[in-house]
Amino acid sequence: MCNKGTLSPGKVTVTHEKGTFFIAIRDVPARVCDHCGHYFLAAPIALRVESAVKQAMTNGVDVEVMRLQAA
Repeated sequence: MCNKGTLSPGKVTVTHEKGTFFIAIRDVPARVCDHCGHYFLAAPIALRVESAVKQAMTNGVDVEVMRLQAA
């Protein structure tokens, strides 16, 4: 994103907030910039994160912190 760093494999915490709903998903595999910390998710990982967020919202969760489970 910054065009100054190098993207390397790593793990990040992805957060999502909507109204009073908040979820943090830890240990999400990503490519992370070593300069600015911006990260990019591969499409299959992004879909898993999206599914976890939707499931938590469907379950009526207000706040949740979870780890992304290995596929």
